[in-house]
Amino acid sequence: MTAATLFTLQQNLYTDQLDDACNEQLKFANWCQQNVETCQFLYWSTVLQLELKVLVYVHSLLQASFTTYVDALRELAVWFHRNS
Repeated sequence: MTAATLFTLQQNLYTDQLDDACNEQLKFANWCQQNVETCQFLYWSTVLQLELKVLVYVHSLLQASFTTYVDALRELAVWFHRNS
């Protein structure tokens, strides 16, 4: 639920900023790269990435898929050993 809410917040902000600057149409991915420097957006983006990785991990457990489980653990291991 939180991941969906964070994605919706990003989409709403994207739409609002495009309405304000109608002359420049940025794709969502490019817009995210430009806004990653703002603290609030960086928080949303970071939490969303982590939550999606945890959801993949949970999905691997529910599906009893060992390869997906190992891949999910590899991606999560980066988060546990990250230097700020």
